[in-house]
Amino acid sequence: MKMNKKALSILLAGATVASVVVASTASASAVYEDFETEGATYGVIGDFNTWEGDVALTDEDGDGLYTATVSVPVPEEGAISTYKVRANGGWDYSWGAANADGVTANSQDNCSFTEEQYGKDVTVYFDTRTGKGGVDTWYVGTEEPEAPAPIPSEPSESSEEPSVPEVPAGKYAEAYKKAAEQLGEENLPKYYFFDNSESKWTKVGAYWWTPEENAAWPGQEAIQIEGTDVWAVEYNAETTKIIFNNLVPDKDAEGNVAYSPENPKAQTSDVKVDATANAGNIYIPNIESAEAKEDGAAITYKEGNWVVFDASGEPSVVPEPSEEPSKPAPAPSESKQPTTPSNAGKDGKNGVNTGDSATPIALAAVFAAAALTAVVLTKKKVSSK
Repeated sequence: MKMNKKALSILLAGATVASVVVASTASASAVYEDFETEGATYGVIGDFNTWEGDVALTDEDGDGLYTATVSVPVPEEGAISTYKVRANGGWDYSWGAANADGVTANSQDNCSFTEEQYGKDVTVYFDTRTGKGGVDTWYVGTEEPEAPAPIPSEPSESSEEPSVPEVPAGKYAEAYKKAAEQLGEENLPKYYFFDNSESKWTKVGAYWWTPEENAAWPGQEAIQIEGTDVWAVEYNAETTKIIFNNLVPDKDAEGNVAYSPENPKAQTSDVKVDATANAGNIYIPNIESAEAKEDGAAITYKEGNWVVFDASGEPSVVPEPSEEPSKPAPAPSESKQPTTPSNAGKDGKNGVNTGDSATPIALAAVFAAAALTAVVLTKKKVSSK
């Protein structure tokens, strides 16, 4: 059976459309999974330097927030002044204005300076503090972004039963009695307790989150039970995880780094909580599991145990919640991404559109429609003979 020219042309057209869809799908999924953050350098480039060379972005305190100051030119009437950030002095990896999904990597749009910034020296911010996991949504802009909330770590799987901490009999009996007097014994099930006897933090706080919201880092201050090393945190019944910490923030009110080896920020890892299992009980951090970074300026206690907090003072490990709680999204930044027009006409500076991509079903439909049309037309030709 021969295929007429019209049917063949339709089939070829369908294949061409399908190939375009394939190319579009491949290019639209521009995820920088292969980007190596170690040793990478960053620079800002734009109309202010006629898109030639980079002004180096620097991160003096090593927290992942890079800055550079540029002199913004006054554009011609009706024009705008735009810029982008790129890595390693080339266009293989670049970040611009965010799309509808918040993706800035390989953006097709440049960021724009505002009219108020024309003719002035302006600081550009590039926020990599979410690490490799957030590389596609690293912020670029002229408004200083807030520090992102810590990204919760994945729970480790272990078949081993939790060991009972070595707690002397009666250790918490006196603390329980004082907590009952201070908070009211009937209210103790409304709190999570923390043993600060080994961590020796000046203050104890709790950063918490639920499936719906996050607290503001570093969280709320706990209540010290008078005359003891036990601290109490009133719990939210929807809370799924807590990070106990010493309330030392990342930055002070002036934007300077607030912690140091002499005044370190210390915290536990993500502590899974369940209102029915853990409420009214006490968490004991394992001091030997401490992991120090940044020359001792940041300390994390990787392990610990929930223990029954009652008048007997006998330690008894509280079982882990049976169901894995939902992992929250990082707290949204208050910073606003600029809305910018397309950077048409600047070859090499437009990225790939990272919007919706065609699905395999749509691709199959293109082939099926083309093939069906070809067969129908061929049958008509044969029957007419």
